[in-house]
Amino acid sequence: MSCSLSPSLSVSRLIVLPLISIGFCLAGCGDKSNETTGRASGENPVSSVGDTGSANSVGYQVQDLELELDDIEARPVNQLAGPDWPQILGPGRNGVATGETLLNEWADNGPELLWARAVGEGNAGVVVVAGNVIVFHRHNKFLICEALDAATGEPFWRTKIDAGRRNALMDGDAGPKATPLVDDGRIFLFDHEGWLICLNLSDGSEQWMRNVRDDFAAPPGYFGSGASPAMIDGKLIVTVGGENSAVVAFDPETGDEIWQAFDDRASYASPVQAEFNGRTVIVALSRTNLLGLSPEDGEVLFQTGFGRAGATARGATPVVFDQHIFLNEAYGVGAKLIDISGEEISVTWENDDSFSSQYSTPCIYEGHLYGTAGREDHGNGSLRCVEALTGEIKWNMDGVPVGHTVMAGNLVILFGHQGKLTLFEATPDSFKQLGSARIFERGISRAIPALSNGRLFVRSNARAGTGVLKCFKVGETN
Repeated sequence: MSCSLSPSLSVSRLIVLPLISIGFCLAGCGDKSNETTGRASGENPVSSVGDTGSANSVGYQVQDLELELDDIEARPVNQLAGPDWPQILGPGRNGVATGETLLNEWADNGPELLWARAVGEGNAGVVVVAGNVIVFHRHNKFLICEALDAATGEPFWRTKIDAGRRNALMDGDAGPKATPLVDDGRIFLFDHEGWLICLNLSDGSEQWMRNVRDDFAAPPGYFGSGASPAMIDGKLIVTVGGENSAVVAFDPETGDEIWQAFDDRASYASPVQAEFNGRTVIVALSRTNLLGLSPEDGEVLFQTGFGRAGATARGATPVVFDQHIFLNEAYGVGAKLIDISGEEISVTWENDDSFSSQYSTPCIYEGHLYGTAGREDHGNGSLRCVEALTGEIKWNMDGVPVGHTVMAGNLVILFGHQGKLTLFEATPDSFKQLGSARIFERGISRAIPALSNGRLFVRSNARAGTGVLKCFKVGETN
């Protein structure tokens, strides 16, 4: 299939589209968060808090942030050296930051808030490359991608794509679910309606776009398309979920299809890379299968069932370590550890007791998994440490809301979906909390955080069309 630009989509980066700004307030504004305001032209949409920010329930409420939608003249982006977070779950797609040194304690009221900015709908986490924060969100009919200065939150460019009628699914959110991918100067976006988009990192200009759900006749699923793309062996790998196209490889320069593989619907778990029998493989979860695919031609090198059809949603990314793959899902499916060290794969252990989560991918450190099990909608979340090779639970903290974990060194940061940050030590001996702070008082926070150059980037989901992106100082900054 060839790549073509749909006539229903248009891209804008300069002053072309007349747009409104949306007033937003985090401190007791009730249901007024979607009212149009009379913001003066050029008013700064970024709140720089600096040393006055605090993480308690009062200090982290930011007044009068507005969703900035005006077209702007593109400025040169940063070209800074330093630790990047270029894709979902960081450089290794495992939640582990490299080259970072985290603070091992926080103030009583939490880490320092550096800046905050209003964003639109979506669950897509941000990514950070060369000091640039890439944000992908939606407002009304427009998909919006922005490059922000990681230090200040100020925009370098903003690209708006007219995606047509707002189409919210089961969760009521019409924004993108998949975290962007940045590779070789390009940004790859995947919208919940199936739009696969490539932009230039330097100025946000469109390189190509196509609707892969239409191209491969893939059903939308409960929440639309949501698995973040991966770059493996120079190919853009996307979990599409169409007929004989559960996974599809695209040319990153043109968007043209290279190969398609397997017949299954899509999951929300993002593909990762592993080694099997001395060769690189794509590890991907479709709706009901774990697949090991050849990056060269999509050949199925291994396959085993995981999950089940019906009212389920598989959101946790496979965790690859020491010739093993850890999988987990809620809905009565449970966890499974796959051994890929031999000529054929085998199951090391599986159960529904050790770690079964609705969408959380645990971090692994010195042979132990750290993350939240349970379901957001059932309110039965728990933070736990599990010995990876045996499934033994080393410790468990009930009553901890489901969320996402990221880490650097032996320190882990948990971002719970109810808006709380928790810093703890990665040790199987016991739960050792080093700090905590509630950073969002309202709404739900499902986006995976990003950790880069001592800064933690977290966003809340939209309430009445608008959410908030916040940047915290949690480590050493270059």
